Amino acid sequence: MDAGSAQRGGDQPADVYSQRLQELNRAQAAEGRREKLLGLAKLALAACTLLSALLLLRHTAAIELLLVPAAAFVLLAVMQEKLIRRLRQRARAIQFYERGLARLQDRWAGAGETGERFLDPSHPYARDLDLFGKASLFELLCTARTRAGEETLAAWLLAAAPVDEVLRRQGAVADLKERVSFREKLFLLGETVRLGVHSEALSAWGERSPFFTARVTRVVTPLLAILWILSLVGWAVWGLGTLAVAMTILNLAWAHRLHARLEEACGSLEQAAEDLELLGGVLALLEQEHFSAPKLVALQDSLRSKGMAPSAAIRKLARLVEYLKQRRNPLARLLDVLLFWGAQVVFAAERWQQEFGPQIRGWLRTVGELEALTALSAYAYEHP
Repeated sequence: MDAGSAQRGGDQPADVYSQRLQELNRAQAAEGRREKLLGLAKLALAACTLLSALLLLRHTAAIELLLVPAAAFVLLAVMQEKLIRRLRQRARAIQFYERGLARLQDRWAGAGETGERFLDPSHPYARDLDLFGKASLFELLCTARTRAGEETLAAWLLAAAPVDEVLRRQGAVADLKERVSFREKLFLLGETVRLGVHSEALSAWGERSPFFTARVTRVVTPLLAILWILSLVGWAVWGLGTLAVAMTILNLAWAHRLHARLEEACGSLEQAAEDLELLGGVLALLEQEHFSAPKLVALQDSLRSKGMAPSAAIRKLARLVEYLKQRRNPLARLLDVLLFWGAQVVFAAERWQQEFGPQIRGWLRTVGELEALTALSAYAYEHP
């Protein structure tokens, strides 16, 4: 049974949560046993391989037979790692439904996010109404798993919205109310975003100027790489070794000139791309869901810019950064100081930053609104 449509069939939230929890626990127990068996199989295989290696010391011609158990060990290790990832993911799904049951059974106090950091002592009603703190309204409502979601929900509790906005939010909550599976997926992705994404630093990165702004640097760098290649051709065909040496020295000098800024730009890009990749999962979930409420449709529309969805734009940057990471290979580093391919990847990534970077703060704001709405929709579902 689809947890997202169970309520439409007349089942109570407690029944839906309990049934889904039982399914997850059964699957978790079965795969937990499989994971232990794989671990034992790896140990047994390693012991057999070691024993075989000792026996084959006198028969070195047959030593290649050890490749068979070695390959089997690698296969078992890969299978076990996949199982471990699934077990971790399912453990978080189990937590989602356990929390839901705790709220339904009035066991939620003290087990969630209290939101005390949002409490303003001078606020006219926050303390009187117990908006924040242990057993507060915020702790009861907050299922958000990103900082942006927590901040948005807290802001909504602290300030009244115009009537038309209240009606739009109510429409969105009604649309989301039955989507238990959607809330589960968002919960699983959000935990990773909460732990990994530094929202303000990421937004600031998107809005700041690139490290390489001079047009002459962007033109001269690939030109020098092309001239160095042509100098090698001249050396091989016409024996112009002096020209090749001169171009090598010139390129090394240019690489030295770029080095400090290039390393700083690379570090900044890698951190931003890592944060964006985590955020991309939540954005992709929002992009793919089909909503009918005007506010949710508007949130989806706000993500579409220049014909490219945020998740696709983030994947584009991730590919560039993967190319950039290859510069750490010793051979690649040697070629990089002469061909400047690392610098050219940085130029491309900074063009991405200029095109999409200013939108990152909006992406985070959209994620925050979505999470705040799903938190309210969970309460609406659990208290029909």
